[in-house]
Amino acid sequence: MTNSPREQKAMELDDQGRRLLQEGRLEEAIACFRQAWEEAGLTAARNNWATALYFHGKPDEALHVLEPLLDAALIHPFSHALASRCHSALGDTKKAREHLRKAIRDFDACRFRLHN
Repeated sequence: MTNSPREQKAMELDDQGRRLLQEGRLEEAIACFRQAWEEAGLTAARNNWATALYFHGKPDEALHVLEPLLDAALIHPFSHALASRCHSALGDTKKAREHLRKAIRDFDACRFRLHN
């Protein structure tokens, strides 16, 4: 399966963002992740964007970035696990537990689909 030019560009931007993040260039990395999301709706880029914010002490901003991925109809275990960590960092253990349960549910759903 080949990717469209937009998807390919988004994946390249996401790769570039991860490299920039490793170099400690947070704002530039976030710009790449944001552009990758806008280019092709690349879920990994949105997760990476939120992860960068979380690990730089901005869990509230990370939750805002994650919001489109947390719809109950979607299956995104990583997004829910990160949302759990963000809520925990903000002191909301109830929401942290809810998202942790959803992460486990989504992980199990993904695993089921892979084996069937």
